[in-house]
Amino acid sequence: MNHITAKPPRRGTATVEAAVCLPVVLLLLFGSIEAANAVFLKQTATMAAYEGAATGSRAGVTSAAVRDRCRTVLQARNVSQFRVDVNPPSLSERTPTGTPVYIRITIPASEAAMGPLWLYEGREVSHTAHMPRTK
Repeated sequence: MNHITAKPPRRGTATVEAAVCLPVVLLLLFGSIEAANAVFLKQTATMAAYEGAATGSRAGVTSAAVRDRCRTVLQARNVSQFRVDVNPPSLSERTPTGTPVYIRITIPASEAAMGPLWLYEGREVSHTAHMPRTK
């Protein structure tokens, strides 16, 4: 005797699965993009601090020249809001050889945001680099 069992209808199953999975997939996608932007911003701060320290380590360079170099690097990477701290603040032609030059770059994390800014509210990305002053 041949018993045929009827399968229950599966209409709409794909729609329900998509409705459940799509928000999770989109969250992962946009979360990955935001994380990549944050890494890019950190790398930008690192690169600008290094370039500023390298510039400040050369003899005869002033604090203004260091700030200009950092500004150039940051603007090339489309960062518009930032703070550059140079220590010693009065870097000049008379700064003695061997003096450590510290450069700190601080960027609001909102510079990396593509999505809602509340994720980055009040946060900053910063990096400090230093090099000794040379002849």
